[in-house]
Amino acid sequence: MTTPVLRAADVAHGPERTFAMFTDHIGAWWPLATHGLFGTQGTVGFEDGRLVERSLRGDECVWAEATTWEPPHRLVLQWHPGRGTDEASEVEVRFIATETGTRVEIEHRGWERFGVDAAQRRSSYAGPSAWGFVLDHFAHLAEPSPGAREGLADLATAYDAFFAEAEAGGFFAPSDGGWDAAQTIAHVALNDIAMAAVARDLINRGEPAFENQTCQDRAVLDALVARCGTFEDLVAFARAQSRIALDLSGRLDDEQLAAPVPCHLTHDGDVVLDRPMPWGQIAIVTQAARHLPAHVEQLTKLRFFGSWSDEPDDEWLPESAVGQSCAICQGQDVAWLHPLAADKVGFRAFGQGYTLPTFWTLCRQCEDLYVDRDDEAFLALMQQPDDADDELSRSSLAAFRAADLGARPFQA
Repeated sequence: MTTPVLRAADVAHGPERTFAMFTDHIGAWWPLATHGLFGTQGTVGFEDGRLVERSLRGDECVWAEATTWEPPHRLVLQWHPGRGTDEASEVEVRFIATETGTRVEIEHRGWERFGVDAAQRRSSYAGPSAWGFVLDHFAHLAEPSPGAREGLADLATAYDAFFAEAEAGGFFAPSDGGWDAAQTIAHVALNDIAMAAVARDLINRGEPAFENQTCQDRAVLDALVARCGTFEDLVAFARAQSRIALDLSGRLDDEQLAAPVPCHLTHDGDVVLDRPMPWGQIAIVTQAARHLPAHVEQLTKLRFFGSWSDEPDDEWLPESAVGQSCAICQGQDVAWLHPLAADKVGFRAFGQGYTLPTFWTLCRQCEDLYVDRDDEAFLALMQQPDDADDELSRSSLAAFRAADLGARPFQA
């Protein structure tokens, strides 16, 4: 019998969290630069009981199948990275509670099935750059550097806002030839994979560089959308990549965050950045303050008009006052049309979300009150049932003023 390979690491977390970090966050700690088929330009994660590595362009390699999944105590894998299932060995990972946290033990066995090649196969997993090296990276994730703490909370909040918008659904097809909602979500996921590659290179003292052309390639976006199959699975995949990006940023120290990384970024075919930038500025500050909010706005507009433009689409607007009534007093003497900005028509009242229509029409009297900002008279005309304290009416009016793109007179 060939002796199993045994390695272990101790971390200062309980078994539940340790098991989750090992499995759900494996893409953030596995050293893809040295122990992956596609290098740093990819990701790895558990998908439907399989451990799968994927390149930025979507190439796939199945590393293992889980035959035992017993959180938070044990995980057993049929292990065959880069090979077929008929050449699998067995890896068992045990999570053992200790007084100070959890001991993670890896036992790699089953070498006998390789016959005369058993010793050679085993040696590739027993050396100084094998399982012990891999577990060192896991322990590093479990005890992240404090340097990236500032800004990570804002980045996490920005991701939450993006995925809340993505999960809201109800998107139109784009009317301006831009990305649809699925392509937008795929872009964010691929951008996270590209940023994760930079973080891995910084951790492994490689030569990082960041470009976003692949993340904007429609063929690559469509391939990812097709591979995920459903919109829900696409959002779940994107969420997983965001967790990896956040975790890897948490592993970087102050020196790594300040390191200048060559960046070549484009937008709509135009180069917008072509010089080295401090990586923390790109991966944390810009991502939280500009990149993710821009795509939240993009999804919001796709929900209403299917357009990335602030300008109203006349196709959605009435051509005459025939059949229209005043949005305030319900009168028929309608004289003015107010198109509304798609990204500003949502509002809240009584703790619930509401949405204005794509336009309001007003009669002459209500238009005069609106222009004069005589809100009390305006509100008296628009009083709604069960709105004793005017909360719904006042919130509607505030949203109307914020979304109003200007008045257009109807032809007499």
